[in-house]
Amino acid sequence: MASSMTLTVTFDGAFAFWFYDQYVNVYAPVCDGHSGYVESDFDLTAMPPGTYELTIAGRGKSKGKRTHCHNPSDILTVDSKMSSGMIGPAYWQLTLPKPGEVAGLHKDPAKILDGNGNLVKEAPIAPVTAMRFYYPDFDPKAGVKLSGAVDLPISDTTPPECQKEFPITFHYQGPPPDGTDNDAMNCFVRMARLFPPYDGWTMGKPSEGKSMLLRTTTHDCKTALLALAPGAKIA
Repeated sequence: MASSMTLTVTFDGAFAFWFYDQYVNVYAPVCDGHSGYVESDFDLTAMPPGTYELTIAGRGKSKGKRTHCHNPSDILTVDSKMSSGMIGPAYWQLTLPKPGEVAGLHKDPAKILDGNGNLVKEAPIAPVTAMRFYYPDFDPKAGVKLSGAVDLPISDTTPPECQKEFPITFHYQGPPPDGTDNDAMNCFVRMARLFPPYDGWTMGKPSEGKSMLLRTTTHDCKTALLALAPGAKIA
């Protein structure tokens, strides 16, 4: 059996990430007709609205260490000083240990505009629509537990030795794609409203008129992700 692996935790959908000194809070907004679930190689479980915590056995505190990001220029990141007490009601709140590395996935050439209709960044970015956390030296025998609103099993099975990564994915899905960006744009507005300093932000249509993402292949909400990193916790 595999003695040490890399645990990967992927978020595919409308998510906002708040990087603290020792942990990360992940939020999903309340979007009409959307639901969430967690997936591993061995389990697929619905996650009702609520507050959750992902516990990774043997993963201690990482106070003071900065999370390395492989492509920070592709992630919509703000150096927020707001209080956590200002956060609005969310569909999910998930707390998990701060990862050693993160990577943004699935870039989309959307415009992010502030409350005055100006680009949030001086130059348009192609913000990512999914995020992956990496936890090296993971012991699959020790396991991972997701607890909170309901206790959900991640896996009761140890992967084979040939497998080098243990993947977990959190999904936030909407109605079947209709060939437009409307779902992503609406969910981005709902997500920005969770954080009052950014409640006027909107996600505009890509400058070329259509998304580069193939929206007919997934129900995951492909909106731009938002990362709040007080004091530049990721770089």
